[in-house]
Amino acid sequence: MVGMLGLLVGATGPFLAPFFLRDDLKKEQIVATKAAVQVTGHLIKIPAFLHLGFNYTEGISFLLPMTIVTILGTKLGVHLLGKINVALFKKLFKGALLIAGFRLIYKVLAVLMN
Repeated sequence: MVGMLGLLVGATGPFLAPFFLRDDLKKEQIVATKAAVQVTGHLIKIPAFLHLGFNYTEGISFLLPMTIVTILGTKLGVHLLGKINVALFKKLFKGALLIAGFRLIYKVLAVLMN
């Protein structure tokens, strides 16, 4: 489901993230579970894009730096996650979802208006 939604919408995070905000999960578990789902969704896209003829080797000059920045961002995120309390984490998480949701709505409306 995540893979199909990702191909159609592009960004599945805002759709899936609310399901992980549960009282029985620690903040680290929420982030790890969401990350695992996102990785699975991205892995599902690879064969689809290959089938559509996307050449990953042509984009290596973009993909390689993005991979490095992603790893560094993950390290920083893990460090920051350990320093904030659960209440602040949930507020930040919900705020990020709200911003992402508004951005998706804006993008859809921009496409519909053109």
